[in-house]
Amino acid sequence: MKYAYMKNHLTCYPVTRICSLLGVSSSGYYAWLKKANKSAKLSEYIQKQYWQHKARLGAPSLLHDAREAGYQVSERTISRVL
Repeated sequence: MKYAYMKNHLTCYPVTRICSLLGVSSSGYYAWLKKANKSAKLSEYIQKQYWQHKARLGAPSLLHDAREAGYQVSERTISRVL
């Protein structure tokens, strides 16, 4: 939650200043940002595959497609995206 708050205020303050005010590390913020970007890309890929197959595929089939595309993901993660 703190990291999302930070992202909204980066236009006004530098990362190091916001981190010190909130009591978090800047490396933690950048790790969260990287994870959020990967999650967004995976979600976009899953939704694209789902609709390309006319909403007929379930999580197990999408898991197979995602792993062939190089994503390291679990069936549960795909189920949450759907």
